[in-house]
Amino acid sequence: MNLISKILISAFIFIGFSACKKDNGFSNIPEIKLRDFYKITSEEAVWKIGFKDGDGDVGVRNVDDPDNFIVTIFSIKNGKDSLVQGQNYRVPIIKGVVTENGVEGEISLKIDYSLYKIVGIDSAYYSGYLVDRAGNHSNTIITPKFRI
Repeated sequence: MNLISKILISAFIFIGFSACKKDNGFSNIPEIKLRDFYKITSEEAVWKIGFKDGDGDVGVRNVDDPDNFIVTIFSIKNGKDSLVQGQNYRVPIIKGVVTENGVEGEISLKIDYSLYKIVGIDSAYYSGYLVDRAGNHSNTIITPKFRI
């Protein structure tokens, strides 16, 4: 085998190994799922959301960045669902996590629904989705319906 053949074979082996980057199974579009939703007082609840993102660009960097967890609230009054103005949230950048292979974690949102008692709403539920820094929208998740 001559020197050029050895170099070409070595180059193909190197290219083959470098192309075999471990696939973490995470999409670059964020994915979320409902982990838990429970009341902590008669006017507050906690919404726990699991997330994963393949390129790790979840979280806002600056105070001027837009909200990145978009929430829609549905009220139920006399058995009829109605859309209510949502309150969006800002999920910060995940610190101390290497993001080369993506990130995975949990977001906990504290929800205050005391205002709904004033306007006579029977029950409510929330839907929400996460937006990463590239502008990709995750799937939408919905909380269970809960009594006010």
